Amino acid sequence: MEIGHEVTVKVLIDAGSDIEVKNSHEETALDCAVREGRLGAVKVLLDNGALIENREDVSHSTALHVAAKNGYDAIVRLLLSRGATIDRQDEDSYTALDLAVMMGYRSVAQVLVEAEDWQKIMAPKDKLPLGRHNEARSTPMRALISEFPDVAKIVLSKCVKEEGEKSGPYYRVDYNFSLIDDTYMMPSKDGTELIGECSPYHGGKLKKGAKTYSEDYDVVYENHPLKLMGMYDSLA
Repeated sequence: MEIGHEVTVKVLIDAGSDIEVKNSHEETALDCAVREGRLGAVKVLLDNGALIENREDVSHSTALHVAAKNGYDAIVRLLLSRGATIDRQDEDSYTALDLAVMMGYRSVAQVLVEAEDWQKIMAPKDKLPLGRHNEARSTPMRALISEFPDVAKIVLSKCVKEEGEKSGPYYRVDYNFSLIDDTYMMPSKDGTELIGECSPYHGGKLKKGAKTYSEDYDVVYENHPLKLMGMYDSLA
C-alpha cells in the first residue's frame, strides 16, 4: 500500500491485506497514505478500521503530526473528525500545531484552532527555571502572533463569549484572557521549575503558590503577548 492510491488500497483490503502491518520504517498503511498526502486512501483505510493512533504508546509521532508537518490540511481535518488526539505530543514534545507553525502551514494551523478541542492545542506546555532569568515564555499563542496573526485573531475571537440578546436585560459578554495574560505560572511538585501546563488560575482567581515566570520584569514586559502584538503589528 506504499503508493497510497485509493483504488489500490481498496483492492488490497478486499483481498484480505492486514492494514496494520508495518514496513521496514515501522509505518502502517495509514502512515504511508498520510505521508504521501493521499486523502482518498486515508479515508478508505479509516473506513476499514485503520488504527488512527496508538493510545498506549504516546512517545511517537502520529498520523496527525505527519499530516500537520506536511501541510495536509484536509487530512488533518479528517483525522480530527475521526478522533485523533489534537494535543498529543511527538517524541520531541511537539503538537500538531507546533509543527504546522514551524513548517509555515497557515491552513493547517487554522484547521487546528477551529477544531472543537481548540483549547487543548493552545494550552501552554513550556517549562522555565524559578527566580531571575532572561528566558522568555514559549507558548502557542506567541507563536501564532508571530507567524500567523490572522489565525491568532481567530483564537482571540473564541475567547469572547456572548450570552443573551444584545437588546435584552440579561445580555453579557465573558472574556477569557488566560492566553494573553500569562505572567504567572505554577511551580512543579518538587519546586524546581515552573510548568506551563498547569493553569495558575481557578475560578478566575490566581491560585496560591503561583509565581511570575521571571523575577526580571523587563523580560516579562518584552515577552508579553500584548507587547508582541504591537511589535509585529499583528492584530491591528
